[in-house]
Amino acid sequence: MRFFTDYLEGNVYFKVHYPEHNLARALVQFRLTESIESQERAIGGIIQELCDSEQ
Repeated sequence: MRFFTDYLEGNVYFKVHYPEHNLARALVQFRLTESIESQERAIGGIIQELCDSEQ
């Protein structure tokens, strides 16, 4: 959200190389979030396996 907020506020927090740079960064972060959410069950299983193997 910080990249998107910075874009909306005029790119005052993060250094940018072009006017829509923070918007592009935010869109990548939103896609990453979607990807993680779509794999939530599998990621949880991996974490559980790791925890179980340490016991």
